[in-house]
Amino acid sequence: MREIRPLRLIKSPYVLLVAFFIILITCCIVLINSSKPSFSYGTCGTTSTASQNPKSLERNELVQVLRRVSMEDRTIILTGIVDEAWTSPGSVLDLFLESFRLGQGTEMLLNHLLVVTIGNKAYQQCHSLHPHCLELTPIGSINNLLLDVLKLGYSFLFTEVDVMWFRTLVFEINPLHEITIPCNLLSRGSESERNRPGRGLFYVKSTERAVELFKYWKFLRTLYDTFHVESLCENLREHQEYTKMIGVEIDYLNASYFGGFCSGESKDMNMVFTMQANCCKGVENKVYDLRLVLDGWRNFTAQPSNFRSGVGMVPSWRAPTKCIA
Repeated sequence: MREIRPLRLIKSPYVLLVAFFIILITCCIVLINSSKPSFSYGTCGTTSTASQNPKSLERNELVQVLRRVSMEDRTIILTGIVDEAWTSPGSVLDLFLESFRLGQGTEMLLNHLLVVTIGNKAYQQCHSLHPHCLELTPIGSINNLLLDVLKLGYSFLFTEVDVMWFRTLVFEINPLHEITIPCNLLSRGSESERNRPGRGLFYVKSTERAVELFKYWKFLRTLYDTFHVESLCENLREHQEYTKMIGVEIDYLNASYFGGFCSGESKDMNMVFTMQANCCKGVENKVYDLRLVLDGWRNFTAQPSNFRSGVGMVPSWRAPTKCIA
């Protein structure tokens, strides 16, 4: 029987040199890949740079923060993206949070409010004002974030941060509809109504149909850059055939109950749920007029109930004064 001899190690210096360079190149590739920033939702003001499955890490970070802020029915209140100018002390975010504390039945909603920021400084400033902040890093799309939230099975009530909340919208939401939004479809022929910004908030229920709708809008934006959260009302108008085709149910709330600084929008304190500082240029002007809005609400709620709703009494806001109305 032939004897099996152990393999001899090749001791050629050229082979050893080649092997050394292969190992060196492999190590460099691993280090480069591990140092590439991955898109993540930071909840501690940092980005994930771990090399093992960054997509899973990103998803886990988002899941954790959603679990902390969600209501029992897996609904959260989610803001538009804010930068350091809006999150600085005394700025728009500060006034936004104050409106929840002053509103009727709105303070408890702060426990379910998630503020979305860009940049580490904005995140840190947000966290000094509110416990639930999410840093979108690197700068990403709010549309992608909303789609991710829906995919994870969470419904959301989206709100811009320059919207002051004075009455809760939660009880106005019809759970049988995928989307609830203040929108005047009957005024489509009006040029002024069509060019007017939205009311800064809407609700989306997490269903397969809602996910498909947001995927469709994401596709359209990739092609034409046509869809923006701020113009959701107009996008629903333009794509009514598609929403009907996939079976999305939409509840259009009377937009007159959701005020703003734009000309012609409702300003009756007895009626409005929210007031938005739209049609306004400059953060300083926005902050100045939003302070007037909060002062007006304080004075209104301090009055006896019979005075607020008396015959011929239509208490209204002093703002805007510096914003373009």
